[in-house]
Amino acid sequence: MRLAGLAPGPTVTTAGDYPPTNSVGGRIGIQSAAPFTGMNGTYFICSAGIQGKYVKQLDTQLDDGNTATGSMMAGTTLPTAIATASIVDATPYTVCMGI
Repeated sequence: MRLAGLAPGPTVTTAGDYPPTNSVGGRIGIQSAAPFTGMNGTYFICSAGIQGKYVKQLDTQLDDGNTATGSMMAGTTLPTAIATASIVDATPYTVCMGI
């Protein structure tokens, strides 16, 4: 995408700013291995640094409302997801969704 001029950023994979980031500076990535235990899917899209209050909103709107189950999970340390009741609004989390 970057080499074709369709996305901004460096094209050299060893550049420090090569990995894409979200609006709060957290890393965004796609992988084929499940980042959280119990996730289903072929590919997993993850974004780091998402505040807890947004994590809860995302899971409610896109999944089952529980950040420890379903196709969208969140946590601070992989591979353990944290249940919605334990998510702290101001704490940053890694959010992943299986597709």
